[in-house]
Parts: sequence; structure tokens; C-alpha cells
Amino acid sequence: DIISIRKWKEEVRDVNSKLYDSIHSNDLETSKKIIFESAAALGRYHGAVENARVTPRDAKRWNKRLEKIEARLRANTIWRAPHTKHTDCIITIGDIRFSDMIDDDSGRYNIHFSRPRLADSIIPPECEFPAVRDFSSLLHDLNRIYFLCDSEVKISELRSTLIEGWQSTAPAKWSSKEIFYTPRGGAFFWEYEQCLLDVIESVSHQSGKPEPAVSIIQDVPYLQKSMFSHRTIAALSFMTGFFSASGFYQYGVGNSDDLILPLLLVPITAGIFFSYRKLAPSPETSILRKWD
Repeated sequence: DIISIRKWKEEVRDVNSKLYDSIHSNDLETSKKIIFESAAALGRYHGAVENARVTPRDAKRWNKRLEKIEARLRANTIWRAPHTKHTDCIITIGDIRFSDMIDDDSGRYNIHFSRPRLADSIIPPECEFPAVRDFSSLLHDLNRIYFLCDSEVKISELRSTLIEGWQSTAPAKWSSKEIFYTPRGGAFFWEYEQCLLDVIESVSHQSGKPEPAVSIIQDVPYLQKSMFSHRTIAALSFMTGFFSASGFYQYGVGNSDDLILPLLLVPITAGIFFSYRKLAPSPETSILRKWD
């Protein structure tokens, strides 16, 4: 057995209350400063573990875990995602909130590592997770605080600041635009998981429905419906791309003398494809429709 002893430091962790007060009083600048520094602290942690154990993404287990949670709750929502290439498994914090942030008056925040959340005991993780899951945990804590405030500040501005703060210090490959691409998972996938874990804990405590988790879960089908409708555009891009490639092939083997049509279809295919990509839900917006 190993006993670790370290000097106790009196740490003031009131970032959570400061953020609540600033949002509640519509103080956008102070709110953004707190959010940015908190996200930057999380990014520095991810930068520190970049050279530690890193393994490839484990989308199959992540989807299986979500399926297990949905079944336990008998949820009427389903979310599965393939996840992007650089969604690597790392040594994550797991549950990170603004109440875990330490402001030492230097303007640079640090993180207090708290005990795991109750949901991890009810449904123990059987896999490792990516950095974006930690980010989504902090993002959902912003949802909780914002829900309690009667504020005129737009949630999109706060979420955008959180993203910028994290990207300013986190490894680029773990915080890139590709990581946030919603049709392949993104922050919304893990934000949805955080909502399910809130419900798991609420059922355990019999403390009533947790908000805004329940409302966010209820709006997930609308988000998925919008993404599904965009697939028509993706299919059109595939069709024009296929006809373009087929035209080049036929010209190459000598079955056709027409090269103009395949050439015209190349920019059309690219234009349709990039239009489809732009239609993906932005992580700056909230799943909860009434906030947008």
C-alpha cells in the first residue's frame, strides 16, 4: 500500500457562484472571462496528458455505453455516432464543473480534482473517453448554471467563449472543428450523455426531474430530425460525384468523348458537399430550442 501525504492548501473555489452572479446580472464581459479561463484550465490539463497514454477512438464501446444508459432509463431517444478520427481515448477527468475551478487571484485558473460523480458508480465506465467528453461535462455545467439564471445574455455567446477558451490551450487535434462536427458525434453527443447521467442520479436520489437535462433530452429528436433532413443534400452530392467519376472513367477507357460534363460536375459536387457540411448544427447553439 502507498500513502500519499501533501501539504494542505486553503483553496477558495467560488468560481461557480461568481459565474452565476455575473450571468444573472447580465454582466457579459465578466461571464466570458470566467468561462474562458475555466475552459483554458481544462485545455492545459489535456495538453499535460497528451504525452501520457493515448489510444485510438473506441466508438463501439461509447455507443454501447449510451445504449445501456438509454435502456436503463427506458428513454425514448437514441443517439449513435461514428466519431471522428482524432477522437482519441486519453486520461480524462470524467466530471468537471465550474465549482472545481480554483481562482488564485493570478488570473489563471487551476483545477481541483473532485471525487467521481454518483452515476459512475451506478453505471461504471467500461472504456476510456476522449478530451471532448471532459469539455462537454463543463459545457453541460454551463447549461445548469444558465438555467438557474434569469438572464438576457445569450447562451450562444457563452458557449462560443467556452469553445474558444478550450481551443486556446488544448491540443489542436483534440479540439479542432472536426471534433465538434455533430453528424459524427461532436460535443452534442457527449452533452446528451451528461444529461442522461443527470437523470440517472436523479432517479437514484428520487429528487424529481433534473433540469435542464430533461428538457435537452426532449429536444434531441428535433436536432436529429434536422440532421436527417440534411442527408438529402449529402445524397445529391454523392450522386453528382458518382456521375462525375463515371464520366472520367468512360472517357479514360475510350467509351465516351465527352469530358465537359464530368468537369462541370466536379465543382458542383464540391459546392453541394460543403453546403451540407455548413448545415451541421453548430456547437455554439444549444440543443434546447427555447434558448436559441
